[in-house]
Amino acid sequence: MTMEECMSKKIVLLFSICISLFIVTACSDSSSSISSGSGSSEGSISSGSGSSEDGSTEVTPTGKIIGIYSGGSSSQGVSFYAVYDDGSLYAWGKNNAGQLGVGDTIDRNTPTKVTGISGKIRKLIPYTSTSTNFSDFQHVLALMEDGSLYGWGYNSLGQLGVGDNKNRNTPAKVNLNGKVVDIYSADNSYLALMEDGSLYGWGNNSDGELGVGDTIERNTPTKVTGISGKIKKIIMSTYGIYTSSYALMEDGTLYGWGSNNAAQLCNLLDPFTPEKIMNGLDPVIATDIAAGYGSLFLFTQDKGEYTCGKNNFRQLGTNYVSGGDMRQPAPTTASINNQIARLFIFDGFVYGILKNNMLFSWGRNEKTNGTYPFMLGRDVIFSPQSPDQVPNISGNVADIIVAYDNHKINAIYAVMDDGSLYAWGFNGNGALGIGNTFEVQTPQKVNGINGKVKKLFPLYQGILALLEDGSLYSWGKNNVGQLGVGDKMDKNTPTKVNINGKIVDIIIYNYSVLALLDDGSLYAWGKNDAGQLGVGDKVDRNTPTKIDIK
Repeated sequence: MTMEECMSKKIVLLFSICISLFIVTACSDSSSSISSGSGSSEGSISSGSGSSEDGSTEVTPTGKIIGIYSGGSSSQGVSFYAVYDDGSLYAWGKNNAGQLGVGDTIDRNTPTKVTGISGKIRKLIPYTSTSTNFSDFQHVLALMEDGSLYGWGYNSLGQLGVGDNKNRNTPAKVNLNGKVVDIYSADNSYLALMEDGSLYGWGNNSDGELGVGDTIERNTPTKVTGISGKIKKIIMSTYGIYTSSYALMEDGTLYGWGSNNAAQLCNLLDPFTPEKIMNGLDPVIATDIAAGYGSLFLFTQDKGEYTCGKNNFRQLGTNYVSGGDMRQPAPTTASINNQIARLFIFDGFVYGILKNNMLFSWGRNEKTNGTYPFMLGRDVIFSPQSPDQVPNISGNVADIIVAYDNHKINAIYAVMDDGSLYAWGFNGNGALGIGNTFEVQTPQKVNGINGKVKKLFPLYQGILALLEDGSLYSWGKNNVGQLGVGDKMDKNTPTKVNINGKIVDIIIYNYSVLALLDDGSLYAWGKNDAGQLGVGDKVDRNTPTKIDIK
């Protein structure tokens, strides 16, 4: 073979190899575009403008964020979710159980699109828990506008309702016969109210809280029987690790089932199916109910309030003063002449806002090593059973907010109709915002806020105050920059958070904060150990940082 022929064959061979490499590369790119999850409705891969940390390509959304949500546990980490007006959903943060719904269990530090949901989301229900007993159960349910339901994430107790106990890292449809009107939850137990008025339950059922006749968990929605009439209100209330369920009917009948460990179902005995509460007494027509921390208050049409349940600090406000649980429903002296408009039940103490917007309190007021300060806002050193007015407040009370530290209530706030703010209780780290760190027993006005307070968002030993004009103030504990004021120093007076725009909503989980602005943009700050701030890394932020969703 001549030298010229040899060189010619080498050139042809080299050309063939290059062509083969080009074909392989092109096929590889095509596979990448398919695996990225961008369907025809999202356009071709050329429209993508970014990638998640696992390398998958994301498509920039064109709509506006209309809802933000958080989920997780104090020990496992935080996940955040953003719902767009076009129905699309993005998720980021902790993903150990597939709770982000993005196809794997890898944490995300940038928002990633969730696929596999058909329709627009009406309500997102991420699992949240501050209890270490349920720290690994992160999962999500999504209620759609058409009444269908999807679930994904942890599923050891069948809490997704998809027919088995296997975890899901992408959305799976819940098989329900009809349209879901609303979802009610308590830890890993769920009740779904249907359009036809029926009720279905699934998930954990250790106390019979599903009302399906036993204490066996369900991984498919199971119909609750024994309820007669149209349901007006459902409450699932957890006390300790025990859960009780209530159904108030349009005709004023009240049903209860589940745990009765603190007599919160009155004279019932741990029923596994719904039974009538107060059955056999004089006819009582209930107009509303309030339940929590093992206590039940029943508002009636013309007979005042009845109550039963936990009464260790005389929080039921009855003449039964021994401090024991009360199984027989009895009229409460806390009715204050039938003038209670709103009731706030806490661990051993109660606040009532009257119809004239005055604030009354009763029950637990004992100080224990600073963990439980004087909580009633009244100048007493005991736990009174009789309601009385909270002093030092000028104006009409619109709302009551409590802040926690290590799951214990420490600071209490009253938001007034005129936008002013009062605070009392434990004041570690300056949580009350009154210029010092001294505990106060009666309400003190919080000064230094330039505008009207619209809503409060409690942190651990701290607070965020959203004003009517969309501005934000913060104070209290600031160890990871959760106050968003540019440093990690505690603040004992309100300090303005610098953010470019008007805030319309805030979501907080542990020390991580997410803010939604009126233009649909998102900002985040605070703790970022799992990338939950969505800003591309796992570094804490002490100033609001914009999240780019792409």
